[in-house]
Amino acid sequence: DVVLLAHATFAADIYVQADSQSAIEDGSSENPFKTIQAAVDKASDGETIVIGDGVYDTTDGYTSNGNGKSLLYLQRSVTLVSRNGAARTALVGLRDQTESGLGANAVRCVLVKLASSGEGPTIVLKDLTFRDGGAADAATGATGRGGVVCATGSNGNVFFVNCAISN
Repeated sequence: DVVLLAHATFAADIYVQADSQSAIEDGSSENPFKTIQAAVDKASDGETIVIGDGVYDTTDGYTSNGNGKSLLYLQRSVTLVSRNGAARTALVGLRDQTESGLGANAVRCVLVKLASSGEGPTIVLKDLTFRDGGAADAATGATGRGGVVCATGSNGNVFFVNCAISN
């Protein structure tokens, strides 16, 4: 007789909680990350990031690249989902002090980098609020970039499910 044992490995969810008091921050439910970007940086393709209640804003830092400043930078296939819905979890960008609010000091909520060729990422943003974002494009100086931007390529998919996007 031949006995085959199969062992399936499933990725564990990665957790984020803005007001976490944990000194460890490993992304587990007991020791969540304090920032969404830290969880995204740890995530592998296909993983889910569960975001706890709270406001996630520029006080936690932001990334800066040729496409302006962003609170969150996504370039791999991940799902970001609020634990308790869009009314309780907000990503808040920063409007510049200029009349348009889109000057050099503005920070958008999310920048999604799609692939220029090949199969791009599939990103799901679920039950989240995005507000007050904006940014100038550092390369061109263009200021028409808003709170959530898909940039670089055209290959990939971004899905917004039960999200609220506002100024």
